[in-house]
Amino acid sequence: MKLLLIILFIPAITFSQTSINESDIEIYTQLTFLTVDSADVLKFEDTMKSISVLAKSNKLNEKYDWLTYTSDSGKYLIVNFSSGTGDILQIKDYRLAFQNSESKVEFDKAIEKLKQRTCLK
Repeated sequence: MKLLLIILFIPAITFSQTSINESDIEIYTQLTFLTVDSADVLKFEDTMKSISVLAKSNKLNEKYDWLTYTSDSGKYLIVNFSSGTGDILQIKDYRLAFQNSESKVEFDKAIEKLKQRTCLK
């Protein structure tokens, strides 16, 4: 019985391993570090939350997803993911994503607030 199980699993293991290409598992990340004055932290976080709500309400494609982390030193890290160096996102890409939505004006205002409170360019 053990031999039968081994014979059955060997082809499955072989096929599953060879079916995965390196390009299927490569993930590129863009790391953006931001410094926010301590007096502006609450405004910054509220603005980031408002952008997140806008993205959800506009059902942006998952390629626009991001993660935001904060460190003990008060610096923020924003992480974006892409499938290659040719599709790393910039602010202009997010603007284009909101271009045809009712939220375009709100998004532009939020980005201007972020520029005032961070080193975001």
